[in-house]
Amino acid sequence: MGSGGHSAQSLVRMYIDRRLLLDETPDQAVEQIRETLGEIGYEYTLERGAYHMGWKLPRNARPVEAVAEGIRAMLGREPEIRTSKWTIDTGFVNKVMNIPCIDYGPMDIRFAHADDDVVELDRVYDATKVHAFVGLRGA
Repeated sequence: MGSGGHSAQSLVRMYIDRRLLLDETPDQAVEQIRETLGEIGYEYTLERGAYHMGWKLPRNARPVEAVAEGIRAMLGREPEIRTSKWTIDTGFVNKVMNIPCIDYGPMDIRFAHADDDVVELDRVYDATKVHAFVGLRGA
């Protein structure tokens, strides 16, 4: 495919996966990319594509409390509650659909959507117990 890598290409396409942080808009993110590119010496176009929204629920939100209670009851430990450094469809569900929800599951974010995407079975088993507890409690 190419000419051996020693010549300049006439067209290059680049996709930037720039997730939104809390209180950011898609237009702000596009503008930040435009400012970062600045005058790079090449003609380019910048188009906004699909986007994921940042979101955050208070610690006393029902989904947070329900999963925390499930972790205590089913796993016998205190939950580790933190804000994610990534965004996924949960932002859409929270902000657009107005359904409060959180991310909880067995995955290790280091391996998400990678060629070596793996999940430890013990973590799947633990998460299943917590999800069952929450579901049976009607949370």
